[in-house]
Amino acid sequence: MRYLFMIVFTIFAAGTLQAGFIIEIGPTTITPNSYGFVDVFIKSSDANPVMLARADYKFQIVVTSPPLMTTGILEFRNSFDSVNPSNVTRQNNQEQNLANYVFLNQTMIDNFSGTRQLVDATILTGADSTDDGTFTFTNVPVTSPVLLARLELQQSQSMSTIGGAGTYEIRVFNDALTGFTDADLTSIPFIQNTFGPVTVNTTAVPEPSSMLLMSLGLVGTAAWRRRRKRSGA
Repeated sequence: MRYLFMIVFTIFAAGTLQAGFIIEIGPTTITPNSYGFVDVFIKSSDANPVMLARADYKFQIVVTSPPLMTTGILEFRNSFDSVNPSNVTRQNNQEQNLANYVFLNQTMIDNFSGTRQLVDATILTGADSTDDGTFTFTNVPVTSPVLLARLELQQSQSMSTIGGAGTYEIRVFNDALTGFTDADLTSIPFIQNTFGPVTVNTTAVPEPSSMLLMSLGLVGTAAWRRRRKRSGA
């Protein structure tokens, strides 16, 4: 059974709780020395649509259950940047072309940003909007879950360095770099609730020498069984 961990964004107006955003981050598993991603979905907290024109977010990967021999091994991926190939800290903008993306056909490639920090690859800032290039925005109604962001991850340590399992949370920063606005640039306040876990799978692959010993052992066992069967006949 799949559990979705939610970050709840609420809008307050005149002291009354109104419709806001719920962001769902599903759990994911990544194997050592490989790449992966986690999708972040956004939906209205009730049956009424919430208008969104710009999203700015800042995420951090936090170790909750460290591997046995190292920490901080999971980070945001260093992807190729089609706009600026020299910017090696930027994430891919693949979500802009996905059918369930919140700003599909309402944004331009230059509006998107997803950049991990140079000094700390466990922190990523991103943004996208419906800006048409003239600082004019269009509201997108959000009711059912739609894709807000695809956070690309990488794990580049070898099994010998990991030495054990690792579990991580992806947390949203509540600072000036995180916020949601409508077409009138009205800020939408938000609060955080819970966060989705990322697990680094540590299923070990036997070394060649270990595989050879294992094969010899299986062959020896088979031969012993054949001899025992003949002697008992």
